Amino acid sequence: MGNLEYILKESGNRGKLVVVDGVYSMEGDIAPLPDIVKVCRKYGRGLCGRRSWHRVLGKTGRGTVEHFGLEKEVDIIMGTYSKSLASIGGFVAASEEVIHYVKHTSRPLIFSASPRRPRLRPSLRPSISSMRNRNGGSGSGTIRTR
Repeated sequence: MGNLEYILKESGNRGKLVVVDGVYSMEGDIAPLPDIVKVCRKYGRGLCGRRSWHRVLGKTGRGTVEHFGLEKEVDIIMGTYSKSLASIGGFVAASEEVIHYVKHTSRPLIFSASPRRPRLRPSLRPSISSMRNRNGGSGSGTIRTR
């Protein structure tokens, strides 16, 4: 945490967003998210946590942020579907202002690699049902797309 604190302190009033993985897949280390949140808040910085979709952390399997009970402390939650759902694509969950910014300033290539939603739904249903069953959920429900 010393290096992070030093960098944030030395950056002055320039805007910063700290982005961390929830779980580092090579070794399985869990990010020390409570400590990172404290340092970010001390220096007034935003925090983006990458959600672990492996369904192994948190009461309902929502990843490191839920595991530590920090849902209201993290500004942006993002994740990918590549490993857990054997698919491509991902998501960003944040305030309306952040989502608007991402939609209008991100490279179009990032979004164009995703499959069409009608094709995606049937392939995701078994994966999501399986994850719900493992976490005590009903395994049923509707997959909604926008």
